[in-house]
Amino acid sequence: MSNKDAHYPTIMELKTIEFEINLLLKAYDSVHKSFLQNIIDKDWIAALNNLAELERINQGLLTGSTKGNKLLDKALSEGEINHEIITLQK
Repeated sequence: MSNKDAHYPTIMELKTIEFEINLLLKAYDSVHKSFLQNIIDKDWIAALNNLAELERINQGLLTGSTKGNKLLDKALSEGEINHEIITLQK
């Protein structure tokens, strides 16, 4: 495996986490809109259910971002990912 390809598995893991986070962000946006509409409609039970779903989604976002940060820190410290790649992606 060339030096250039050595970081490929880590980058794929990071891209998977990024994809999962993006899906959760879309879900959060959708549920939040439903929550706001339920507040306007005074449907308190549905709004409460929306809040519970938002909390679950938020926990998933926190878990994903923590996992991604740990993976990135580990890869950078072990030299698996070229620092130039990280800079270019930001």
